[in-house]
Amino acid sequence: MDSIASHLDPRNDNTIHFQMDQKESLTTIGIFVSSLLLSLGGCIAVILSEVRKSRCMKINCAGVNCVRDVSAV
Repeated sequence: MDSIASHLDPRNDNTIHFQMDQKESLTTIGIFVSSLLLSLGGCIAVILSEVRKSRCMKINCAGVNCVRDVSAV
């Protein structure tokens, strides 16, 4: 994944420079995408659970309209 290369500075023998080469692989990209999807799914689950607990009869959210009977809840 990451490789560290060290170089001696030709102007000064006491200075060492470290340089990291970062290369992304399909594994790291897959982990990043799956973590984003899991976070988004968790956020949607929290929002839907709060809507379920609410006592509102008319729900209008993001272009979706819903009229429900709260007396049965």
